[in-house]
Amino acid sequence: MTSYSIATTVEPTYKPVTLSECKDALEIVDDSHDSKIEMMLSAATSEAEHYTGQMFAQRTIQIYYDTVQSRYNLPVEPIRSVTVDYLSSDSYTSFTDFQTDLNKKPALIRMVSTPTVDDSIVPIRFTCQVGYASNNSPATADKIPVDVKQAIIFHVYQSFMTRGELSMDSRTTFRNLLHPYKVLKL
Repeated sequence: MTSYSIATTVEPTYKPVTLSECKDALEIVDDSHDSKIEMMLSAATSEAEHYTGQMFAQRTIQIYYDTVQSRYNLPVEPIRSVTVDYLSSDSYTSFTDFQTDLNKKPALIRMVSTPTVDDSIVPIRFTCQVGYASNNSPATADKIPVDVKQAIIFHVYQSFMTRGELSMDSRTTFRNLLHPYKVLKL
């Protein structure tokens, strides 16, 4: 069985939901709870991304695979672009003989030819630009689906109101809101 690991190399510069959107939902006007809400917002975003397999805000990631094969179904969405490198002589070398279908769910990479790689634990590396596209520069959350934003706000709201203890019903509602965005895990 092929295994992979994912590393974020460039962190997102924004979150899918802003602090002010969360404060508005909580009807909070002062700044006394900002750090607590920011922490809950980070946790809700992380849980939403983990549950769905999506990375909402734009960032750069690297996916390392332990075997060379003719096809790869990439385990995250949405992917805006991808490059491929292989390990040869103890360094990664660019590989261009591949085809992509980034609109397929999950995104598909087909190797036209197979590179000769070193005997390594992670001989193939995909560097991907992930996250929802944006109409703005620098990028913002303007094209992240409203359902996703609503689920994150719901999670923050429930966490704030219950001091971090989400009930099973709240967690089920959170996941139900996100379910249409769940990526098939391979």
